[in-house]
Amino acid sequence: MRRKLLSVLGGSLIIAIPLLLAVLIILSASTPTLKQLDYAAVTLVAETGFGSGMLVTGRTNTYVWTAGHVAARADTNGCLRVVQLIVKNGTVVGSVTRVAHVVICDPEADLAVLAIDEVIPSVGRFDYRLPNKGDSVTHIGSPFGLDGANSVCPGVVMRLGVETPVGTFDLSTAPVAPGCSGGPFFNRRGGCVGLGLRSSPPYAAYVPTRVILAWARSNHVEYAMGR
Repeated sequence: MRRKLLSVLGGSLIIAIPLLLAVLIILSASTPTLKQLDYAAVTLVAETGFGSGMLVTGRTNTYVWTAGHVAARADTNGCLRVVQLIVKNGTVVGSVTRVAHVVICDPEADLAVLAIDEVIPSVGRFDYRLPNKGDSVTHIGSPFGLDGANSVCPGVVMRLGVETPVGTFDLSTAPVAPGCSGGPFFNRRGGCVGLGLRSSPPYAAYVPTRVILAWARSNHVEYAMGR
């Protein structure tokens, strides 16, 4: 009886171990690298300022999610420049500049969606799972208007659901420097948990994905979230 039981268990392990390895390989392959996430974050240049944003690939074009106060500085045609640097072996070898037009800009909610008339491959995506306090996050943005020169700032989630007169925000220890407003906060899975707004050391405020989703639904732009 004992030998039979051991034989059954051994057979189960032979089947289970390859399946477990396959699952781990799939999960690791589906998690974007930091380099890919860095490319998903872009610089937005307006006539009177600058900011950051995240690219989300659509079916026929590409959407840029950013802060409302960044998009509010669009030119008279409702457009901003989107800049990405091309880096090889740690050296900047060029840049790509595209034009994005404003789809919707809501300064009160401090959210905006832009569109580029081109399909650009991007790993930018929103993570709809509620984070926990203490979770690791990384904020990516372009400080002080350095076109495409993103900074990567690690931190943790400090607090969830801070209610203010202008909206609900989460807080993180990862700073949001001037020019980084609208830049994405990524979790360890490579999903965007929110868009950065401003820093007030020792914390930074960002609009969480759950608030972004509710706003997108109420303004009929959920399609731009890449769901």
